[in-house]
Amino acid sequence: MNGLAQPHALHLLRLIIELRSADIPSDDFWLGTVGERDPEQLAAELAALEGDQLIAWSERAQQWTPTLRGLAMGLNLPAFEPDAAPFTTAEAECA
Repeated sequence: MNGLAQPHALHLLRLIIELRSADIPSDDFWLGTVGERDPEQLAAELAALEGDQLIAWSERAQQWTPTLRGLAMGLNLPAFEPDAAPFTTAEAECA
């Protein structure tokens, strides 16, 4: 996967992009609630995305924000659906 985040973390990236475009905060509360993730899973996925420089924490807005690199990758992913399975490796590589 070219060293980028695991497919399940990319599912979270797409959610962050969709929340931001809908003007809904992309903080840990909303990401955990809408994304149906437990706190440990959420923390691991956020760390993976941040480590790959796909998202960054905005102190001013108090929420996660996609970087330009994250936007470029995330907008090519299928729309977020809560009940959908995480992306496959092939789908993630296409992004």
